[in-house]
Amino acid sequence: MRGWVAEKLVNISGHKNYDQMEKHYLKSIEKNPDSATDHAQYARFLKRHREDLDKAEKHYLRAIELEPDNTEWLTQYSKILSYDRSSSVEALPFVERAVVSDPTYSTALLEHARIHIYYTEKYELAEKSLNAAFEAENDCAYYWFLRGKLAFHWKKDYLEAEKHYLQALKHDATYDWALEDLAYIYHTVKLGFDEARSMYKRRLAISEDNVWVLQNYAILLSSQLGEKKLAAEFYLKAIALAPDDVELRLMCAQFFDGYAEERASAEGHYEKALELAPDNVDVLCEFADYQFRFKVDYSCAKQLFEKAIALEPSSIKVVGAFAAFASVRLRDYALAGKLYRQLVELPDKEYQSHLEFAYFLKNCMKDYEGAASQLLLADSIDPGNCTARVQYAHLLTGRLKRTEEAEQIFDELSEKHSDDAEFQCSYGIFHGFYKRDQASAEVFFHRAIELDESCSYCVSNYAYFLHRYKRDYVEAELYYRKDLEIEPDSMFSESMLAGLLFLLGRPVEGESGMKRAFALMQRNIRLEYRLSLLFCSYAHWVVEDNAMKVLREIKRVLPDLRGEECHSLDLDVEVATAAGHPAPKFLAKLAKVLEGEAEVSELNAFAEWRELGE
Repeated sequence: MRGWVAEKLVNISGHKNYDQMEKHYLKSIEKNPDSATDHAQYARFLKRHREDLDKAEKHYLRAIELEPDNTEWLTQYSKILSYDRSSSVEALPFVERAVVSDPTYSTALLEHARIHIYYTEKYELAEKSLNAAFEAENDCAYYWFLRGKLAFHWKKDYLEAEKHYLQALKHDATYDWALEDLAYIYHTVKLGFDEARSMYKRRLAISEDNVWVLQNYAILLSSQLGEKKLAAEFYLKAIALAPDDVELRLMCAQFFDGYAEERASAEGHYEKALELAPDNVDVLCEFADYQFRFKVDYSCAKQLFEKAIALEPSSIKVVGAFAAFASVRLRDYALAGKLYRQLVELPDKEYQSHLEFAYFLKNCMKDYEGAASQLLLADSIDPGNCTARVQYAHLLTGRLKRTEEAEQIFDELSEKHSDDAEFQCSYGIFHGFYKRDQASAEVFFHRAIELDESCSYCVSNYAYFLHRYKRDYVEAELYYRKDLEIEPDSMFSESMLAGLLFLLGRPVEGESGMKRAFALMQRNIRLEYRLSLLFCSYAHWVVEDNAMKVLREIKRVLPDLRGEECHSLDLDVEVATAAGHPAPKFLAKLAKVLEGEAEVSELNAFAEWRELGE
């Protein structure tokens, strides 16, 4: 008992003379080398006051050797293995021995439940231990936290988990683990974003030293609450705590990449992620995407893609991203074709791979039959997904002039996909854009928006139908604006709305919209959208320097417009001419070229084009 007496006396005196305490423990063990109690108490002292885990383990093991059924010592040694050595699997046999030795010892029962919840996933055993611990521990926050964990992981019963976590917080309002898990449930499961914010704030008020909490709160602020400035603060706090975490660095880079006001700062995070993990293909591909989209450095982007594909030549993500880059940015159709063929020949090729190859064949190579074959292959992989089938029907109508066959496909799909908003919208496009059946188109567009009023695809296409085909300009403006609420970075809706505002005689607003559309232009890979915007700018925004700059850009990229021509530009020509455009005949001819109804060479007849030079 010398060790126990030593600790008591020192504690009572108020002097933490650990050297003196240790001497008493050692003397006690020297006098009673087979005293399990002395070894266990010295082990506890070593862990608690000396942080000497190696010696503590040695003395706990000696105590257990001397008294193999001592529940407390078995449990305390298991905690060293679990928490200090991060080896809960090795700890489990000692906890199991503790529970067998004393089935009512709640500390061992809770530890037994924790290990089975977190590591072995033997949830029935965890529940049995928690039930046995109920009488002793039901007023303990940790007990209710484990109950919540069990419900969350085993039963996937998030309402029950929420109830238990809230019970834990009743016992301890600052219980950080319960706050973290509740925040996660509200954020990602129940989609209660205000409740999630409240839990994150309560957790962070305790301390801001948890990277997981900081990054998830940043995600909530950015993605769900639209508070990017505040989100940036929390991303940077997380980075400060874990500057060498590659996944966090990449997440931070992607956030700043999507935050227009701070996009330039993304580069430093991409570079740091690449420095930390030079062979990480996710980092390579994301940084390549940033380089060509924001920095417009195609050479650097190509090098990054080439390294990524050398590391993982069979990665669908890498091959697909490189193929898209080669096609829409480099305009290297030979390289793109090679990569797309590689993509669809991969052993684990996907539905999406054939869709992307079909898009390339249709829009870049004008190989409509080849595109049709790829769409049918995609449909054979996943016949329940109607996307490929719908694209095939649009191809039949717009390029292969087999409208009756296309309509038959839409009719066959209509009943099965009556609750699919995007399918209903596509059927509206078919009737409105191709068959010029406005009444039927209205029915399908309305049905699509009723099914999903937050679908940008449905809202933007209906706005375009109202604008270009029905010529209901008031309603068209409302729907373009609605789409920009859904998708603030939509260059299509921004530029179409700008053109519409010129048509409505509101040029000041039109110019403002044009400026916003140009700011988004570098991020849009659809060349026909870019050219439509440039044409709209030349038609309505007639400032001399701007006009020349825009025409030069049109002339530069026009040779790459293959297959997917611009939408009808007749309204822009009509409005600009009526407003006194200085070159109405040239404007009309340029529109026909962009629409695919005239050859580029016909523009040489106009001085406006010739003066641009080669």
